[in-house]
Amino acid sequence: MKNKKYRVSRATLYNTIELLLECGLVRKHQLAKIKHITKNLILTGNTTMLS
Repeated sequence: MKNKKYRVSRATLYNTIELLLECGLVRKHQLAKIKHITKNLILTGNTTMLS
């Protein structure tokens, strides 16, 4: 998506995060007491962390 100049806003991701989790497109991680969500290669072309 990044290479084709598609933009997905944070609001869109946050509003659809449960659906993305259910579909397996993102994974939820509990590290210490902070929750992180890893975006899959399908969404970004790399793995990055959202906090």
